[in-house]
Amino acid sequence: EALISDIQKATGNGSVAMTPCGPPSPRLNCSLTAVSNDEVILFGGEFYDGNPVNTFVYNELFRWHLGRHEWTQVATVNTPP
Repeated sequence: EALISDIQKATGNGSVAMTPCGPPSPRLNCSLTAVSNDEVILFGGEFYDGNPVNTFVYNELFRWHLGRHEWTQVATVNTPP
């Protein structure tokens, strides 16, 4: 068990970084899911202004706390194995 614990600490297994931020940039085709009465999760989306060169696809995860009107960006500390 000690070895597994050491490996998890070294690799950051299961660790996430929660960074307070402003609202995400404008986007469409994102996923917006209510996870509680006062919390919404936003994932992904894309930006398109009519010019195909300016198309951008997002791979970001945000949490919005409705009661406090606070955005938080959620990211893994390490990439998955």
